Amino acid sequence: MEKLDRNSIVLSGNVLIAHEFNEQLHKAKLGLNPNQGSNDIDYQSSHAKAVLQHEPQVLPAHINFVEEDGIVNGIRYNKLYYDNHLNRLIGINLGQLKPDGNGNMIHVFQPKQTIISPNNNGRYIIRNPSNSNQFYIYPPSP
Repeated sequence: MEKLDRNSIVLSGNVLIAHEFNEQLHKAKLGLNPNQGSNDIDYQSSHAKAVLQHEPQVLPAHINFVEEDGIVNGIRYNKLYYDNHLNRLIGINLGQLKPDGNGNMIHVFQPKQTIISPNNNGRYIIRNPSNSNQFYIYPPSP
């Protein structure tokens, strides 16, 4: 897995482990066992806490977490990070969810990192996948 992680972000394993560990800890506080529950408010709360509070703590100092689930240049990414040393946006796709035939979804982990090209101004327009009219420009103006 390390060979895929040229940018020291998600695929190094540290962020994945920290994310899953903290997500499961939060679910345990809600009284849920691992793999119990579904994509409900408890899951969403646990997932958001793991992403927003714990993942940034294990990222290299020069990498900023930008967005979870965003569209840039017409391509949807699971996560977006910004490398402050190289001034570039990195899109991460972690794989696909596929049905297992028993009503459950299985995550097929096929990680891929993409260096995203900026627009003519050297910036990125990040759109909301649920509403493409909602967007923001990154990095913000100084």
